[in-house]
Amino acid sequence: EIAISRNLIQKNEAEEIKTIIRKVIAENQKAVNEYKSGKLTSIQFLIGQAMKESRGSANPQILKELLEENLK
Repeated sequence: EIAISRNLIQKNEAEEIKTIIRKVIAENQKAVNEYKSGKLTSIQFLIGQAMKESRGSANPQILKELLEENLK
C-alpha cells in the first residue's frame, strides 16, 4: 500500500516503457547517433535518462532490451 502511494512499484509494462524510450530517443539524438556509430557505452547514458524519466521505477533489464531493440 505504501509502495503504491509513493509510486515505488517497478514498471514492467512494455508499452509504458516503450513510451519512455521514444521520448528519451527523441530528446537525445547525439547519444543515439553515437550508439549507432559503434560507441556502445552511449546506451548507458540513454538507460540513465530513461530511468530518470521513469523516476527509477522502470525495470532496468526490460528497459535495456527494449532500448537496444528500438535503436536497431
